[in-house]
Amino acid sequence: NHVIQPDLVQGLLGSSQDGEVLTMTDFASWQSKRQNDSLASNSDYTFGTAQKTAASGEPCLLLAIFGQGSGDYQSADWNISISDAKSIFAYEQLPSDWEAPQASFGILALNTMAAVVQSLWTSTVEGGN
Repeated sequence: NHVIQPDLVQGLLGSSQDGEVLTMTDFASWQSKRQNDSLASNSDYTFGTAQKTAASGEPCLLLAIFGQGSGDYQSADWNISISDAKSIFAYEQLPSDWEAPQASFGILALNTMAAVVQSLWTSTVEGGN
C-alpha cells in the first residue's frame, strides 16, 4: 500500500512516551498494538517468525539511519525525534537537517538491534507472545 494512512502515522507518533522522541520501546509498544489489532480484526492474519523478524528490523533501519543512539547496537537507547519521524512518515521527505550516518551499518548490526526490539516487543505483547 503506497497511500499514507494518517491515522496510522498519528498512532505511531502518539505512541511516544515523552512526546519528543520515538524510542525502541515506543516502536515495540506500537508494533504490539498493531499486532493485537490485526489479530482481533483479521481472521486470516498470520504472524510467524519471518514476519516478526522483518517487523523488528524495520524500526532498527529507521533508527540507525535517521535516529540517534550511543552506537552500541545492543543498547535500547536509540531514538528518532517526532519531527523527523513525521517528515519521513507523514510527508515522505528526508528531515531537513539529516546527514548520512558516518558509521557503517550491516546485517550483523541490524540483527543485533532487531533482537533488542524483539525482547522489548515480547514484553509488551498481550499474553507474552
